[in-house]
Amino acid sequence: MAEWTLYFQSTGDRDSRVWVFMDDVPSKFLPRPFSCGDDNFRIRIIDLFGGRHPLLVSYEALTKEEIQIPFRPTAILDSNVVSYLHQYVTGHPGLSGQRRRTVRELLRFFVGNRLDYNPFFYYMESASGGKHSSVLSHAESLSESILRLHTMDEAHFLTSGKIRTDPRILDNYRREYGVDDFRELAAAYARSMVGPTDFRMEWISKLTYAALLKTALIHKTTKQDVPAKYEELRTFMEETLNIALGVERMLALAYFAGRFDDFVPIQRGAVPGRALSRVRSAAWDLLLLQLPAFMLVADTSDAVYLAFICTSDKALGLVAGACRIEGVIGLAPKVNVPLPIMSTDLSILEGDLGSSVVNRIREIDTSWQKCRASRLFTIENRISFEGLEDLIRELEEEVMDFCSSP
Repeated sequence: MAEWTLYFQSTGDRDSRVWVFMDDVPSKFLPRPFSCGDDNFRIRIIDLFGGRHPLLVSYEALTKEEIQIPFRPTAILDSNVVSYLHQYVTGHPGLSGQRRRTVRELLRFFVGNRLDYNPFFYYMESASGGKHSSVLSHAESLSESILRLHTMDEAHFLTSGKIRTDPRILDNYRREYGVDDFRELAAAYARSMVGPTDFRMEWISKLTYAALLKTALIHKTTKQDVPAKYEELRTFMEETLNIALGVERMLALAYFAGRFDDFVPIQRGAVPGRALSRVRSAAWDLLLLQLPAFMLVADTSDAVYLAFICTSDKALGLVAGACRIEGVIGLAPKVNVPLPIMSTDLSILEGDLGSSVVNRIREIDTSWQKCRASRLFTIENRISFEGLEDLIRELEEEVMDFCSSP
C-alpha cells in the first residue's frame, strides 16, 4: 500500500485506481467461506479476497478526507448452481431430498446474510458461442425461477422454507422493467442479461483454453516430474504468451499431481472433437474465477461490486480455495481492465507431491513473479488476438493427433 501511495503522490495520476487488501481489515460481508452439503454434493461460496475488505488507493482517495464507497456484495453462481436453484423452485424430481436440503441451506445463507446472488455468468457462458436466440428461450425459464427467489417473502422463507411472493418486492421489479405479467417480466429480465460476450471475457477464455491445451499436452506426452512440467508451462506463459495466468497455473499443478483428469479430459483414444469441446467448457468454468477482479474495477454508477464465487464443482472449489487476490490494479487509460495480483497456497498439494517438491515449485514461482512484478510499468509485446487464434489451432491439431494415436 505504501508503494502505491508514493506512486500517486509523486505522479499526480488522477485516473488510475488500485484496490489493496490487508490482513487486519476483515471483510464486512463474508468474513469466512461458506459451504453446505456433503462430500457427494457440496456447494461453496468462496472469497478470493481472503476474507479481507478492499481498500481503495487513488489520487482522490489520498487527497480527500473521506470517500463514501457503496459496495454491493454479490455471489456469482456457476451454471450448475443456477440449474439446482431452478430445480428447487420448480420441484424437479431430479433434485433429490438431500440435495434439496443443501440448496435450501444455501438460500438461507443468502437471505440471512443479505447477499445478492446473480445468474449472469450462466447467461454469459451460454451465449459465448454466439447462439443468442437459442439461449434466450431457456434463459427465460431459468429467469422465472430466479425472479421467484428474488421476489420472495424472505422472512416467511426463513421460518417455513417455503417460497411466497412479497408483493412490494415484485412491484419494484415491475416498475424497473415496465412489465406487469410475471412471465413477461422474467423474459425482460433474461433479455437484459443475454447479450454478446464481452470481448475481454472472450480473450481471457481463449487464453485459458490455450493454457489448458498446453497443460494437457505437457502432462500426457512427457515423462518429466511435476516441477519440470510446471517449468515447461511457465516458460510457455512467459515466452509464447508473455502473460502470467495465476488461476490456470494452480489448476495445472493439481492436474500434474494427478487430480481432475476429467476436468481436462485429453486421453489417447478419446474422440478429439468431444475432448476439445469439454476443454472449452473447462476454460469457461475457470473464467468464473476471474470475475471478482473484473467486477471490482467495472464501470458502474450505482455501486462497487464485491463478487464471491458460488460453485458446486470440486476442481473450481479447490483452485479457488488455493488462490487469493492480493490487489487489483486499474491503470489509466484502461482503468476498467484489471491487473490482479494473486498469490497461491501450494501447501494443499503437499499430500500429493511432498513438501520438498512443493518447496521447489514455490521457489520457481516466487522468482518468476518477482521478475514480472519489476516489469509492471514496462511496455511489452504480448500475444495478439490473431496470434492466439493461430496458437490455438496449432495446439488443437497436436491434441487431435495425440487422441488419435495408438
